[in-house]
Amino acid sequence: MVKLWMRLFVCIAPAYLGACSGGDDIDNIAGCGEPPPPQEYSISQYQVEAVVHDEALSDLTFGGGSVVGEQPVDWAHLGIELNTERDYFLVQHNAPQPSRFSLFGQAHACSFAGPQPAEKIIRVEVVSDNAYTDDYPAGTDLSALTSLYDRAYLDGVASLADYEYTPAPAREWIKFFFTEPPQYQRQRFTVTIELDSNNTFVVTTPEVYLVNE
Repeated sequence: MVKLWMRLFVCIAPAYLGACSGGDDIDNIAGCGEPPPPQEYSISQYQVEAVVHDEALSDLTFGGGSVVGEQPVDWAHLGIELNTERDYFLVQHNAPQPSRFSLFGQAHACSFAGPQPAEKIIRVEVVSDNAYTDDYPAGTDLSALTSLYDRAYLDGVASLADYEYTPAPAREWIKFFFTEPPQYQRQRFTVTIELDSNNTFVVTTPEVYLVNE
């Protein structure tokens, strides 16, 4: 009798949990249909904006700021946002995909992975056309003076300088701020992003006037 009840549980209980051995695909049982074909994207262009935030930036800052105008900006409130234009394509998998059978799969059956980056960033450089400090004259790489914020993925990088040592996926945006104040007010920043696909993008901000308040 015990064996009979165990056998009934194995065949009946999964119907309530979202799957049954030998039954339909788990996503169909959950009412989600088949998962969409996996997609990746490549970067076709970067756009840059200098933005100002209401509070001083930190690596815990999330969200965007407002575009910098002609008024001076507190350097600690300045963020540089690099947003991307992307080309999407389907990914062909030749290898067999792993089985997705699970008695407890229904809760996440509809959570499909979104498009993933097909490229990695291998270098990001930021320079100014004016001296930032006496130690960083015009044209000197300032990436060591930056920190990233508003990150959906950590990817092992915390500053622009880290990309050279830790190539990371080319996400939809990069946002960074400077960790040291400038000595000189007038700044126009040029950012160079190099990808492992041999594509390189160069973008320049409008001129900004930075103050230390």
